[in-house]
Amino acid sequence: MDKTWRWYQDKIAELFAIHPQAQVESDVTEVGQDSGVTRQLDVRILFPFRLELRQGFTIEIPLKIIVGAKYWARRLDVDIVGELATLKDDVRANLLVAVSPKGATDGASSCNEVIYGRFHYYPMFRGRTMGNQAIREARC
Repeated sequence: MDKTWRWYQDKIAELFAIHPQAQVESDVTEVGQDSGVTRQLDVRILFPFRLELRQGFTIEIPLKIIVGAKYWARRLDVDIVGELATLKDDVRANLLVAVSPKGATDGASSCNEVIYGRFHYYPMFRGRTMGNQAIREARC
């Protein structure tokens, strides 16, 4: 299979679609709340977070997660992470995940609003699909 940015984006979306309550879409658009401009989202996940409290009281909080799936030959730098963080704020997402097969530079990794992941997809190997996801929370 020819690996392209769209292929990579769809593979990332498939990872999140494993959860039965997640509504996952790839390559979607939304109008930014601050900019008023139509924004493109690589992957958008809508997820109902349920917090069950005492005496049967439950709070459901809708979470919006956006993923910047960048199938690039270089690591994500601080400029692209800044653009993704601005996008997150503009579309009122609760969480931003930046994913790239090459990872991120040290400067980009210092951003505390982003979760980074490195995703390499390996096709069938001895009857199993092997994926390597190393997702960690960035620290300042």
